[in-house]
Parts: sequence; C-alpha cells; structure tokens
Amino acid sequence: MPRPVKVGKMLEQAEKDIEGFSHQYGVLSEYAHPNWAGTVLLYSDTDKQTAITDFGQYMRNAVPTKVIGAGNLSAALRMFQSRYNRISDLLPSFIGLCEANVTNPQKPD
Repeated sequence: MPRPVKVGKMLEQAEKDIEGFSHQYGVLSEYAHPNWAGTVLLYSDTDKQTAITDFGQYMRNAVPTKVIGAGNLSAALRMFQSRYNRISDLLPSFIGLCEANVTNPQKPD
C-alpha cells in the first residue's frame, strides 16, 4: 500500500522554501471544499450590527475570490520558478549517477 500523504509535513517543508505557502494553502482550501467559505460566503452578505444576512448572486462582487485565485497562482508560479532554476544545479550530479549506473549497473536486491 502507498504511504499516506502527511499534508502538515508537506506544508512545513514548502513553508521553508516559500514563506506564506501554508497560509495560502489554507485560504485556497476554504474555497475548494464545500464549507462556509466555499459556498455561503460567496453568495451572502451579513450585516453584523443587525444580524441580517442577504443571499444572492454576486453579493461580494467576486473580487476577493479573484484575489485568492491570483495569489495562489502566484505562489504556484514562484514554486515552479524556484524548482526550475534549481534543475541546472542538480543536473551534473544526476548525469554522474546515470553514467555510473549505465557503465556499472547494480543488481536489484
């Protein structure tokens, strides 16, 4: 069986490379899962003083949703750029491992 993914550990590691990643992951999760922020928040506006909630389309003008999407896209592009730029540093070692195993292949255990 495959090992379970430990999201908390993954977020800790990502946070080391990209500050704020965990926060953005949490915000995006609120929109991606069928909970309050992903459903009711988008279609309601509550007046906290009167405790009255109005429901309907475009109650929040979709600006926060676009900002959250753009923020997460920016984080994803930053991750890609970071890893892409690191490939050139790793290639010499990778090539060396490939060449060593082609000329002297090890038998599987």
